Amino acid sequence: MSCCEAWVQSAPGDFECRPGRQLGPTVAGEKRAPGDRIQGPGRRFLPFLQEETTMDRRELLGWMGASAAGLLAAGTSRASALDDQEHEHHEHCGHMKTIGECIKACNEASHHCLEHLKMESSDHREHHARALELTRDCQDFCILAATLTARTSPLARYAHEACAEACHCCAEECDKSNGEIMKDCARRCRDCEQVCREMCKAMKEKEKAA
Repeated sequence: MSCCEAWVQSAPGDFECRPGRQLGPTVAGEKRAPGDRIQGPGRRFLPFLQEETTMDRRELLGWMGASAAGLLAAGTSRASALDDQEHEHHEHCGHMKTIGECIKACNEASHHCLEHLKMESSDHREHHARALELTRDCQDFCILAATLTARTSPLARYAHEACAEACHCCAEECDKSNGEIMKDCARRCRDCEQVCREMCKAMKEKEKAA
């Protein structure tokens, strides 16, 4: 064995030729040079194996990059869907709040009209009697529309159509009065009419898309 160089193990099964150390066992006729590497006893590290390892790493990195891109796209799509659902939820809550305010206003207006009708000397008895009927009917339609919407009934669209018409009629009658309670009821009914028509339109578009 020569004393000028030796095979030094740098990793399990991996040896490197370094000067100044004794050589280990070799294959007959095999030449060594400083920096040469072999795998296992007496086997030279073949260059094509290093190229194959490099290609495998590149393929792995490419696969990991594609997977990461796919996960990012899926995450973005899911986040977008969640954002749409959250927006729809807030919009739905706003509509239901408007309907609830109309129910409350109609209840107060109907009570106001009833009190006037109890008075024998009350003016505009015909108007108050008509407004009493409409505010009660409008209140019932609002409750129906809200109830069917809350349980996602397929007939909710028709309830909103009817509710919009009831709100329109009630607002027109309540506007004939100069009292603040009746004027407020008219405003609430118009807001509710607009909301119900918007919900009808949204439900029709959703049915077409399905």
